[in-house]
Amino acid sequence: MIGPHATALLCALLYSLIVSFSSLEWLFVLPLILLGGFEYTRLGALVKKLLYLNVFILFLTLFVWFADPEEAWLLFARSNLILGFNLLLFANSKGFDIVRGLEGLGFPPAFVSGVYFALTMLHYLRREFAKYKTTLKARGFQPATTLFAYKTYGNLLGMLFVKTILRSRSITQTFYARGFEGRTYLLQQRFTPLKIYLLCATIAGIILLKVLT
Repeated sequence: MIGPHATALLCALLYSLIVSFSSLEWLFVLPLILLGGFEYTRLGALVKKLLYLNVFILFLTLFVWFADPEEAWLLFARSNLILGFNLLLFANSKGFDIVRGLEGLGFPPAFVSGVYFALTMLHYLRREFAKYKTTLKARGFQPATTLFAYKTYGNLLGMLFVKTILRSRSITQTFYARGFEGRTYLLQQRFTPLKIYLLCATIAGIILLKVLT
């Protein structure tokens, strides 16, 4: 039996496929309402993330609009439905739940380990970037279109690049010393949250209605 993380990944895949390859209906909003009820305390932060992502979506929508306005609207609606669903589904995840889901679905151990270490490096770089950003603010740095600002940005990117190489080498040496054989052992959640059961039932109902109609 697959765990809750793998079930969540399957729900995300099924929902994305249904929204992408079928006509839009009001039924597609039901899973978002369900998940929004469970994540109501984080809706403000999730909407903010969705608005940031919509900058790129709006650019694509405007590009398609000149060729086919109806297709542009469908692109905008489908993209936001899929993004909103995934943001709500993985609202409390830092990415490692996806790794557990991949392991639960039976992906090769080497692939799961690669995704795990990629996420680890991304979190490390995010912390380092936040640290450098705080340092620049403490020293009174102001973003501007000057030669000094561009040099500062270049130095920042260079330090992050060097940090990435040093960190990756350190991790590689550590795992060689511990006898790493290509598999990362992860803690799996044994119980399935109520929202996953309800979400599976909702998506199954949508699929059934689409098939019957």
